[in-house]
Amino acid sequence: MDISTIINIILTIVTAIMAIATCFMAYSTKESVNELKESRKESNKPHIVFYFTLKEHSVNFVVKNLGKTTASNVKIGSDPPLVDSDSFKASVFDNIIPSFPPGFEINMFFEQSFTIIQEFDNLKYNIIITYEDIYGEINKELYILDFTILENMFLKSHADVDVSLKKINKNLVDINNTLKGLKSN
Repeated sequence: MDISTIINIILTIVTAIMAIATCFMAYSTKESVNELKESRKESNKPHIVFYFTLKEHSVNFVVKNLGKTTASNVKIGSDPPLVDSDSFKASVFDNIIPSFPPGFEINMFFEQSFTIIQEFDNLKYNIIITYEDIYGEINKELYILDFTILENMFLKSHADVDVSLKKINKNLVDINNTLKGLKSN
């Protein structure tokens, strides 16, 4: 075997290795581009959230788009159906919201907290939100609305008020006696 044949064999092997490395780099680049596309797509989606707030005894529902783009055809449902003490559904459950831009928020009164605690048979609800994103894909979000947190937050009856007032009165008498004791020393 002469030297030119050996050089040709070595060059062929090196070329084959380079071709394999190039294929591997092309595949890796394709995967990276796909990940970047998916990441960009995820970061540009709307993100509709649902929760309740409590101000004094009023329970308000809040629906907000925390995402960067507009959600379309937003539909909010609950399982079991969520109705107030007068058997009315909150209007947010009855209507499809055609356009829900980024940062937009719906804040609406639902019910008094003590009414929920005393009159509602069920205190846990699955809230299902479906909407279309800017890519035409249908998204589904599931939230658990749990009113059991309200059970120990407020007085529920007149008996609770009487007991609480008696405790307050006893504490005030104790404070007064302590202050009198400090004053006499």
